[in-house]
Amino acid sequence: MKNGVPQGANPWVLLDREGHVLRSGQEVIAHDQIQHTIEARFPGISTREVTVTPLFDGSNQPVSDSKGREVQLTSVWLAPGSPLPRS
Repeated sequence: MKNGVPQGANPWVLLDREGHVLRSGQEVIAHDQIQHTIEARFPGISTREVTVTPLFDGSNQPVSDSKGREVQLTSVWLAPGSPLPRS
């Protein structure tokens, strides 16, 4: 986030059931499509919970993309019993 966020990019993280980050990235798609994109990118996994959280910088100011739109992090958790994503 230090170098800015491209216009329309939505950062995401894929977490295991204990909250460990397994994968991360940015997508220029709507938050409600990221879960499906991650499942398609890593065949065989199954996800369950999704949260969307506003991001703030070290000065407690909202992080904005290059067009000034506030950026939110989409967190997606693996479903219980889901295999881990392959590389």
